[in-house]
Amino acid sequence: ATFLRQQGDLDGALNLCTEAAELRTKALGGEAFPSVAAITQNIGNIYFAQGQYSEAVSMYREALQTVIDTQGEETLLGATLMNNMGLCRAKQNEPKKVSTVT
Repeated sequence: ATFLRQQGDLDGALNLCTEAAELRTKALGGEAFPSVAAITQNIGNIYFAQGQYSEAVSMYREALQTVIDTQGEETLLGATLMNNMGLCRAKQNEPKKVSTVT
């Protein structure tokens, strides 16, 4: 997926990431794991690159909840996800939502 994204094939990368998230979740019995959060973050990054900021925020929020559920509230990935949500809100010109990110 990373290769496709670097080549500009954002739709192809999105399809691969979505499939990977579904397969990993199924393989893990539907449980939330940090690896699923990382894939969900990648999906958010693709949406961000496409300018689909609301969809990106949704993916970042989902990944953040998985991180909180599996690792707690104070993690590097969690901080990165909150930053990414703030960037999306800024791109959407929603400064009041930047400070809350949710």
